[in-house]
Amino acid sequence: MLLGGDTLELTEPGEAEDFGRRWEDARALTEFGDREITEPWTWAGPARTVSGHSWGGCIEVIDQIALAGRMPAVTDVAGSILLLETSEEIPSADEVKRWVRALASEGCSRLPQGFWSPVHRSAR
Repeated sequence: MLLGGDTLELTEPGEAEDFGRRWEDARALTEFGDREITEPWTWAGPARTVSGHSWGGCIEVIDQIALAGRMPAVTDVAGSILLLETSEEIPSADEVKRWVRALASEGCSRLPQGFWSPVHRSAR
């Protein structure tokens, strides 16, 4: 549910880009980069619908938030949907595994209603 009371349904985008236009290119402010058709979403775990507030973001930024001692209390993210993504730096699968394992060691893996994370084509 959004702040105004509305809900938001996540739908498949149909197309996406891993890299946009370079910031030196003035078109970066008005145009998308080269887009590709996306693959259908796949889900793991039980087939059920979940709802809750979302928490997460770019895993490299969450790493810096943790280093600064600014992570939310585990109880504050209870019942949330954990959203994780990586940056255009495209860390290796092993690096992402270590970040997720660190979040789990802090208790974050037990509390979400759901978990969502895109997979870069180069990480497959």
